[in-house]
Amino acid sequence: MTISRKTLAAAGFLAATAAFSFAPAIAAADTPSMYDSCDSTQEGQRITTANGDVLECVEVDTGTGYDWEIPN
Repeated sequence: MTISRKTLAAAGFLAATAAFSFAPAIAAADTPSMYDSCDSTQEGQRITTANGDVLECVEVDTGTGYDWEIPN
């Protein structure tokens, strides 16, 4: 059985297209929301959520740790 280059190219294109079509959904699921925890290595970093809110990783006022909050 021989597989032509054209068939291999088409299969590769379809595989790459499928991989990229799922990437935005996966990335969106990983975006933290208000009061989700973060860590000291992320302190000061800002992100934009899917709905356009900007959040910053800050040290919590009470207790210990860090979380995502709307910057002042």
